[in-house]
Amino acid sequence: MMMTRRGTLSLSVAAVLTAACMSPSAAAQESPTSFSGPYLGLELAQQNMIAGALVGGVDMLAQSSRTVTLLNGGYRYQFSSGLVLGAEGGIGRTAGDLRLEDAANGLAIDYDNDTQVAYGGMAGFEFGATREALIYIYVSETERDFDVTITGPLGIGHQSDEQGLLRYGLGLERRLTGSINLRASLGSSRADIDGRPTNIDPETKYDIALGLTWPF
Repeated sequence: MMMTRRGTLSLSVAAVLTAACMSPSAAAQESPTSFSGPYLGLELAQQNMIAGALVGGVDMLAQSSRTVTLLNGGYRYQFSSGLVLGAEGGIGRTAGDLRLEDAANGLAIDYDNDTQVAYGGMAGFEFGATREALIYIYVSETERDFDVTITGPLGIGHQSDEQGLLRYGLGLERRLTGSINLRASLGSSRADIDGRPTNIDPETKYDIALGLTWPF
């Protein structure tokens, strides 16, 4: 039986969440982890993508979950109580091309995208016998620009669509070695359509990610 890429990534995230709740590793027992300071990160994710094109006063939306490779950087501050607050930004390479076919109106719309920018914040608490793990919530804004090509009865037209998604969810980070942490997250997102009429109501989709962080 074939397993989809999304299904494989979902199982990987579940495995990381399970492993992080088990007893600390020998490396983690040697010295506590502090989550204060700057860090870099690399993630592989499945994220919700929405793009639109204005046709006859209607926002013609296309939606799908697509693979994103992310390079992140941020800074966190850890209080003596174990509370951790931080900010993070990053850029991503996306498999973000979408297509909508409207046979009833003779339309085909292509939305082309291959990059994104994200920025936001997080709040969490460390836990574990040697303070080797962090559970946190995150909120971020993800911005994508789509080059839109509309093919219809009147010919070919072009538009651009600047799409922003508010992303939010729950994450878990755990020390893997002395200088590398393993991170996984699960969340969702919402788009602001500005009250325009649309061809579809966007679905609630889940974002999942698995990656590494390098504190320094």
